[in-house]
Amino acid sequence: MPRAPPNRASRKRNTAASTSDSEFSDASPPPPTPQSSPRKRAPAKKPPKKPTKSTKSKATATANPEPLSSASLLQNSKETTEQWYKSKRTKSGYANYVKNGKQWLEEWTAEGRLEGGVSVQAFEEMTEETPVALRALTAFKCEHLGRGFATAEGIRSAFKDYFERVCVCIVERSGVLRGRNGRFTTHCFRRGGAQYRFLWADRKWSLKAVGTLMRYLLDELMAYEEGFSDIMLDDRRLDRHETFMGENASAPVTHSDLTRFQEQIIGSMRTMIVSVAASTPTGGESIFAAPAPPPFPSAPFFSGQSAEPQPHPAPPPKPRPGRIPTTRSLDDALRFWEAGSPQNGLDTPLKDWDSLFSPAEYAAEAVKLGNIRSVCNEFRVEYGGDYDRFEAAFPGLRGPRRSQEET
Repeated sequence: MPRAPPNRASRKRNTAASTSDSEFSDASPPPPTPQSSPRKRAPAKKPPKKPTKSTKSKATATANPEPLSSASLLQNSKETTEQWYKSKRTKSGYANYVKNGKQWLEEWTAEGRLEGGVSVQAFEEMTEETPVALRALTAFKCEHLGRGFATAEGIRSAFKDYFERVCVCIVERSGVLRGRNGRFTTHCFRRGGAQYRFLWADRKWSLKAVGTLMRYLLDELMAYEEGFSDIMLDDRRLDRHETFMGENASAPVTHSDLTRFQEQIIGSMRTMIVSVAASTPTGGESIFAAPAPPPFPSAPFFSGQSAEPQPHPAPPPKPRPGRIPTTRSLDDALRFWEAGSPQNGLDTPLKDWDSLFSPAEYAAEAVKLGNIRSVCNEFRVEYGGDYDRFEAAFPGLRGPRRSQEET
């Protein structure tokens, strides 16, 4: 740019400066002022850099060019695979190096240097040639070009990219996401398809399968405990197989237990009365003599006004449905349906439950009741109570024969 012309003030200063310079031109030169800058030292020469491995390999490759082949590259890749993945110099800058390797693949396939029929599309289409081309490219970059083992990051990224592409191909051809909003990720494959099996499959897996391991670990405990869905029932009877290690000290008392206890008390009282009457002397006065009249006359006594009301006996408690014991055979089902099982807490036969109780009272036992009803109806109606025909149709359902005393 052209500079602006100086103004008058600047011209005067320049004129004064030139006059002073002409005055000192004839005299001796002025002494150096303290503001003059010192001389600059020459910079020290740096030692020459040591040749690195990459420069050595490049110089060696330039000085002694050796013909490369796919066999030599694959052999080098086998020898250095562990070093690639153990390297601490891995960088993310090589994540997309496969894209630049397409040009290398085109050149090598055009020259026919890749053996085994590797095509130009090995990096575009998923075929059996893709891993071979990746290994050859990696060995070429690490061993021939001397880029170090940081290329391992490129291997990981490349194979991850190809695995995701394979996943997409599988999902599209299988039709899993047909009619669904979502996408399949490699995480689902790594977890064994858990998301699909538990959430999206037509026949979903039950979450009870998660407790399989716990059932194996607690096998000994499960041998004694089962079926606590009706734990809140008041008359629930605990059997040996429902308590830990067979301890039955906290079993609740049933109505039949109270009845037997009452009969024992009444029988003991009768025996005591008979023994006391037998020990009474015959000549003396009876200990049950009539009471003496009161010493003072009392007012007329009206029983209707002052007689204390006699306590009425409390009505027996309403029967309640008990717990259905474990049914192991046809004989157990018939016995529970017709007569019940008081020794196991089933005082009311199952055939009377519909008429005596409401469905809400035996909701916890509704499944067992329905199964036993179906078995009994099948046995009596369809097979006319014939054990042989029923055994032929359902072998093993009747179970072991029991004696009359056990039944």
